[in-house]
Amino acid sequence: MQIRINSGIYKGRRINLPNTGLRPTSEKVRCAFFDTLFSMINFENRDFLDIFSGTGAMSFEALSRGFKKAVAIDSNAKSIFQITENAELLGTEKNIHIIQKDAFCFNSADFLNSSFISPIMLIASSKYLFSTSSFKSSL
Repeated sequence: MQIRINSGIYKGRRINLPNTGLRPTSEKVRCAFFDTLFSMINFENRDFLDIFSGTGAMSFEALSRGFKKAVAIDSNAKSIFQITENAELLGTEKNIHIIQKDAFCFNSADFLNSSFISPIMLIASSKYLFSTSSFKSSL
């Protein structure tokens, strides 16, 4: 299965989805999200942090629309493998940092102090159901 990038320099390009049963963020939702965001900020020279990345669609859409760098974090090995392959397919390997890690166990202090990115935009699009109490305890 594939999905299409909506806008930007990779507009119309397709990325492959991992065989994990994930439902990627739909094209309409990605389009509405980035169109709304673009009306508020300029994407150039900004960084994008994609937590629970899954398919990586939000990261690739962000790079396509002008974000300088993206970080995709997901715990699923198949997702990480497919995001890596899609980065190579699009030629974005130097602009995306892919991390296989449980986002709830991620040490944000180490990450935010790294030289790769200083996030200006964060998207946490979880594919999992979790209770509010489990989310609060992980903060």
